[in-house]
Amino acid sequence: MIKGIFYVACFCMLCACWDIQQGQPLHFVASGNWKGDFNLKDQSVPILFEVSSSEDSIEFSFINGASTIRPESYSRLGDTVYLGFDGGMTTLKLVGNVDRMDGFLLDKTQGEYPIAFAAQNGNFQRFPNIRKKPVMNLTGEWALNISIDGDSMQAASIRFVAKENDLEALLQWGKQTIALAGTVQNDVLYLSSYDGATVYFFNAKIDPLGKLYKSKLLLNNVSYYCDAELMAGVSTD
Repeated sequence: MIKGIFYVACFCMLCACWDIQQGQPLHFVASGNWKGDFNLKDQSVPILFEVSSSEDSIEFSFINGASTIRPESYSRLGDTVYLGFDGGMTTLKLVGNVDRMDGFLLDKTQGEYPIAFAAQNGNFQRFPNIRKKPVMNLTGEWALNISIDGDSMQAASIRFVAKENDLEALLQWGKQTIALAGTVQNDVLYLSSYDGATVYFFNAKIDPLGKLYKSKLLLNNVSYYCDAELMAGVSTD
């Protein structure tokens, strides 16, 4: 009798281990469009991404305007997936539950992480579009001055492409080229993106004479203040 109970217990333990190894079928999260939010220290940053899942595979595509980022590596344990980026230095850990995912952005150095993340399946806007007519057409090249440690400035540039309230941008800062997407509502713009290693957020007030002020740039939990001035190629229609 005791021996029989022992064998049954061993069998149950093996089944449990097998369940942990195999987890649920790979369609444990819904295919389609998703909106996620990274919770930085003082700002919630939205991103958009797509999931394509089937019985034996799952793919993630993070959308930053015209640019799309895909994980460099993928692993899974039960209902948890690990998306690897930046040569394995950063990992987005996600726990899936059909139409919702929760997790953290992690890195090996633990310098700025973890950053909490939550996502919902559905066709959502990156930022709310309340259809306030922009005070100007931002399309064109802008000179950007970024404050470093409050006592020095670094020169950068940002190119906007605007269509009504929709806004895309390419930020060139040193060797970095950062693709951003978002919205412009009246005299305020909001942009965000995620490249696997870094969460980006850019917010500014717009002077219709061709200047940006009260501008804030976030790279993960590091904040920079900046201003910008139109160089060429924009109309105020």
